[in-house]
Amino acid sequence: MLVLLAALQLQAAGAVPAPDAPSDSLPTVTLAEALRRATGLDPNYVAAIGLVDNAVCAAARFRSSSCRP
Repeated sequence: MLVLLAALQLQAAGAVPAPDAPSDSLPTVTLAEALRRATGLDPNYVAAIGLVDNAVCAAARFRSSSCRP
């Protein structure tokens, strides 16, 4: 989930909305552009994001389990 969010944030500046879409709609990306952008990500960066995501989930589980009597 965080990987997708990071990819969207990195690429939001370059995305162009569809011609008939309102100006406040989500950016659209073609499949070819998405593949080109995905191959540009460093695997170590993606792995680090996954580790951070797992740590956040583990901390949330700990907090929720420690609040129960």
